[in-house]
Amino acid sequence: MNKYTNKEFIRHTQNISVIRWQSAYLPIVEVIKHIDNYQKEKILDFGCGSATANQIIREIYDLNIDGVDISPEMVHVAKKNDSAGEYRVLEEDGIIPFKSNSYISCYASFVFVEMESSEQIKHWLKEIYRILKSRGLIILLIHNLSLVGKVNPVYSQIVKFGEKRKKYNIGDQFEITLYGVSEKNLPDISFKDYYWPIDMFKKFVKNIGFKNFDYKVQENNNFIKKEIKNLHNHGIKMIDTRELEGITGIVTAQK
Repeated sequence: MNKYTNKEFIRHTQNISVIRWQSAYLPIVEVIKHIDNYQKEKILDFGCGSATANQIIREIYDLNIDGVDISPEMVHVAKKNDSAGEYRVLEEDGIIPFKSNSYISCYASFVFVEMESSEQIKHWLKEIYRILKSRGLIILLIHNLSLVGKVNPVYSQIVKFGEKRKKYNIGDQFEITLYGVSEKNLPDISFKDYYWPIDMFKKFVKNIGFKNFDYKVQENNNFIKKEIKNLHNHGIKMIDTRELEGITGIVTAQK
């Protein structure tokens, strides 16, 4: 995983989380709200970053969220942004620093697409399996890989996935450019992720012991439309609802 230390990147993720956070986090909320007694259970954000969005989720949806991240800088910022949660650094020993069977759900927003090898992916999936309670739910947000290397006019002003008309194979690295928001003084930012197909995730989670594997591409459905209005009532504005449809792939599986 990338260990982000650049101050500009931290600033960007803090601000972009508030402005565009729905594109990554509303799909997570939608899944979690189907868990029995979800408001009484603990949820882990794997790769929490600055945790700006977690503060919003906690306040609006009353979720009990903790977080882990490989970057000490990000964890430091997360503790300030969401002081109610417990945020810890993922140490070099490769262990999530929380007890086994302690979380009802664990979500990872575009974290596994940053991992450099399939072995790394398998390792962290096993760790997530360990910390989840029986019937606990894993939620992975990944890129809709059908857009990588393609030109799609719907999203061309929001994000660019890889080089045009280039075919990517499993494990290939490709560049993503997230276009900034001029009126918010946010610049474009580019980073590199890896091409890990959905069939690979399906194989890994099943081999580890997860059940009820599912994958879908996020849609701007009735829940999303309702929650956009709810968020607007809380003073959180959406820049572009196209961000919510077609870009994000959602992987879920149950322990």
